[in-house]
Amino acid sequence: MRHDRIRRRLRASLLPFAAAGALLLAVPAGAVVNGPCTGRVEFSNGSVLTAEQPLDPPTLIPPKDEVAWSGSIQASFDEPVPYAGAVQASVGGIMNLQIAAWQGKSDETSASGTYAYQVPAFVPRGTGAILLTGQHAQGDVVCAGQVTLALEGSPGPVAYVSALGTAVFLAGTLAAGVAKGGRG
Repeated sequence: MRHDRIRRRLRASLLPFAAAGALLLAVPAGAVVNGPCTGRVEFSNGSVLTAEQPLDPPTLIPPKDEVAWSGSIQASFDEPVPYAGAVQASVGGIMNLQIAAWQGKSDETSASGTYAYQVPAFVPRGTGAILLTGQHAQGDVVCAGQVTLALEGSPGPVAYVSALGTAVFLAGTLAAGVAKGGRG
């Protein structure tokens, strides 16, 4: 009887961890693009993002870089039409950051340039995927895409401290679930 209570408490205390793990594993890998558009991003480490990329594994990128990018939509406009777009990053499904946004009016259907970025030090390296999503709308043409990225480097102290904190919290939760000295 007492062991059944301990098992029930143990299962109940582990349920939030199992749910969090399932959410983190649900992040898609690779690239997906919807709409009549093309795009390309080139990193200094040789990694290239395109719509034709395989769905797995995530693309490995440097934590700091200046990338060359290009994009186009399959459309033509006789006069300038409104356009708008944005790129966001989601780290572990917890932290969402807007990377870039744009808007205006144009009859051009392609663009290219460079973009410098630096991923903050608190984002763990070498530990998993960052989901990058983007969209661009111009006139009645809408494109959207997503790609998963992984940062080069070792996890570093942040990941180790997080793992240790999780282990201590789990041990405390398990200890709290165990009936104390003959009460029951």
